[in-house]
Amino acid sequence: MSALLPDVALREAIVAELPRLPLSYFKQRVPMPAGWTDEPCSYILLSAAYRSDAEEARARGWPTAELSGNHLDIVTRPLEVADALLAAAFGSDA
Repeated sequence: MSALLPDVALREAIVAELPRLPLSYFKQRVPMPAGWTDEPCSYILLSAAYRSDAEEARARGWPTAELSGNHLDIVTRPLEVADALLAAAFGSDA
């Protein structure tokens, strides 16, 4: 976690807010509502671990952007991530 969040105070604040969940929680499959992919969507790739998801989003025709960084950029680079989301959702002039 320290590699993703080098700022000690920020890391401690994030860790303090994390819920404690049993391992069984992560083994559950979440049912997806029928037709959800027909709704307007966009995808922001923050880390290479999710590249296949970004490729699927592109294949679906969703606006997709890449920000070179890591999974926790929503915490460490919130303005850049928000700008990328707005640009993907509403066009590059958002």
